[in-house]
Order: sequence, then C-alpha cells, then structure tokens
Amino acid sequence: MFELYNRRRGRRSRFGAMQDGLEMLRQSFVRSAADSEWHRVRTVFVLDGTGANGFATLAPLIERYVDDRAPVGIVTTYRTRKLAESLMARLDRKCCIADIDHLSLRALRDVVGGSHWRQTVRSMLRDHGPGALPYLLVDAGRRVALAALIRQGASLRNLFVANERTHASALALSLGEGRLRRICIQHGAPMAEYLPIVSDHYWAWDAVVCGWLRKHARSTKVDVFGNPRAVRGHSTSTPRPRALRPRVLFAAQPLGIDFPDAGYLRVIDLVLGLAERDVAVVTSRLHPADKIANYPNSYRAWAEHAFNESRQRAFGEAMRGADIVVSYASTTLFEAAAAGLGTIALDPEPCPALDDDLYGVFARARTVSELVNAVCDSSQSDIVNRAATLDWPRAPALLDEDVIDDVCAGAGLARA
Repeated sequence: MFELYNRRRGRRSRFGAMQDGLEMLRQSFVRSAADSEWHRVRTVFVLDGTGANGFATLAPLIERYVDDRAPVGIVTTYRTRKLAESLMARLDRKCCIADIDHLSLRALRDVVGGSHWRQTVRSMLRDHGPGALPYLLVDAGRRVALAALIRQGASLRNLFVANERTHASALALSLGEGRLRRICIQHGAPMAEYLPIVSDHYWAWDAVVCGWLRKHARSTKVDVFGNPRAVRGHSTSTPRPRALRPRVLFAAQPLGIDFPDAGYLRVIDLVLGLAERDVAVVTSRLHPADKIANYPNSYRAWAEHAFNESRQRAFGEAMRGADIVVSYASTTLFEAAAAGLGTIALDPEPCPALDDDLYGVFARARTVSELVNAVCDSSQSDIVNRAATLDWPRAPALLDEDVIDDVCAGAGLARA
C-alpha cells in the first residue's frame, strides 16, 4: 500500500510515505469518532477475537450495568459487529459501535484513493500473498483506530475486555494504561496463558479461579463476579440408555494460536488413536477460531471432517448427544461437567502441563492407551465422572445482582 502511495507522490522516502499514510488513517478515525457520540461515551467494551464466547461474558454486564445517561461504546471486528448490533437493538440502548476492521478498510481506501482502491488490493495480494492485507490492517489500522477512538473519548472512564490476549483488547489495554479503569472479565477456562494479568481489575467466575489468580497476579485486584456463561449454559443431560460404544466428543482448540503446533498435534494424535481402536464413536469439532489451512497435510483430512461436523450441528446439540467430552484445557470440559457428562482432559507432552489446582478434578489421559482405558471403563469409572459431582466446576457461581453491584462498586463504577 505504502509503496504505491510513495510512487504516486514521487519524492517521499518509503518511511515518510508510511508515516503520511498512518496519519491519514488516524484522521479518518478521528472524523468517524467526531461524527458519532464518542465524546460522550463513558464505558467501552472491546469485543474482538473471542467472538461469541467473549460476547456471552460481556453481554450480561452491558444489559445490566451500563450508564443509561451516556451511550455505550463497543469496539468490534467484522466477526463480532452483528452480535453487538443485535444486542443493542434488543435493548434499545444508545450505542456507538466502532468496527475497527471496517474503519481500517475504509481508511485504506481513503489513503490510496477511490480509483486505485481495487488495483491496490489486487497488487498487494499478488505481490505479497494473502497475508499482506491482514498484516497491514491489524498491525497498523487497528492500532491507529483504537488510539484515535480512545483519545477522542473525552468522557471515557472504563474499558472492559473479555480476553487480554486478543489483538484489539491487548492494544486497547496498553493505550488505556494510566488514564482508564481497565477491567477484564473471565471468558473461559483459565490456563497458564492467562498470565501475566495486566488489567487493573480482574473479575473471575468463582472462588477457585479467584484464588488462583490472586496467587499469580499480585498487582491486579481480583474479585468473584460469577459466570455469565452459566446463565446461558447447557441444561443437565437427560438420562438415556448407554450405547454399545461410548459416544465421545472431542472439542479442539485453535492450532497455532494458543498452543505450540507440535504439542497440540499430540493432543489430536490421542483422539485419532482412540478412533483407530474402534472402541467408541468419536466426533471431533474444530474451534470457531481454527482454520483448516493451519494444519499440516497429514492432518488436513481430519481437520476438514471436523470442520464439517462443526457446521452440521450446534455445539450444544453435539454435547447433549455425547456420553464423554474430551479436550485440552477447554471451557468445554467445565460445561460438560456442569451438564453431568463424563470428562477427560488430554494432557500429553510437550503440551503445557495442566494446573492441578484447576484441572485436578478431571480424569487425565497422556497416552492413547490411557485414553482408551478411560473411555472403555467410563461406565464404572469414578474418575471419569467425578467432576460432575463436585461444586466446582459442576455449579459455577451464577450472576447474582447483589454480587455484581458489590464488585462494580469495588472497582469504582457508579450505578446508573
């Protein structure tokens, strides 16, 4: 993009052209903010790569605790914009939605010029491959967009995210340091990747996670908020006759995003080994953030089949049709236990070890033989079904209005 910009203007260095281009991006975002009510926004929710998962975490707070006297600010990507729009339409709430991917594309078009827009995109894709456009938009456009919107928000006081590790959330948190109250609400099962915590406040599902985070995040105030996902969780499984072979659902995590590729492929190897033994009916589903193209050729057929399984049935339906759910460090394990299903945590080397303080309740399988034995013995095995009998994680704390009010007051949020 900037090379073309440079050629059109002729006398600027490549670095100077890039600086000019970023300045034009920034001005475009400032105009977008000025045309809306961003100057009146007090609270911003960042809904980015966590998709529906993060949305389920933040939506109850948006519904109950935003300030009716000022519009709500919601930062989205192309994946979450419709979720935000549907919520705002249902609540009939004033809202300023900033889709930073859309703004980035629009600003890129403004920089290049309308007549050269399509030509530039084609040229970038041809010369640099499909990764060129996302790279420029994410690493330049999102940063400039968030900086402009946050600085434009004169009344901005509170910044909420559901996951500190996603790109837009991490940028927003860094830009808001020292001038905004930064709050992260737990969006899924805790893992070592949660650390270090950078928000000023962290709101955890329950006392177990709260204690774990307090142990590891000493500079952050951690409180129990409750589990928004449990409110919309799956109903307890209806007892039914067991099939001749146990029905096993494997919930995959995104390859190459949260896990080292080599380590997580070992997790998939366990599932493939179970299917080869023909002792269970195995169904695999890809994570919504996963891409078939991320997998090596030797795993591509499995990934395509898992992708098709994901499209054919909603996840809740697939889980209700299972006897046992297996995964690695996934919220799915906790939800399956809450639904009364058997649960097995896959824990092969060299994946990062599961923390016993959080995952010790689940049966473990580190080899194919251990997984086969756990599945075959599941009808008699206490360990496979033990998680469903415990207060944690079978019954995570539900959202309680008094708890919400206390936690919000502790973070300095005034009730509208």
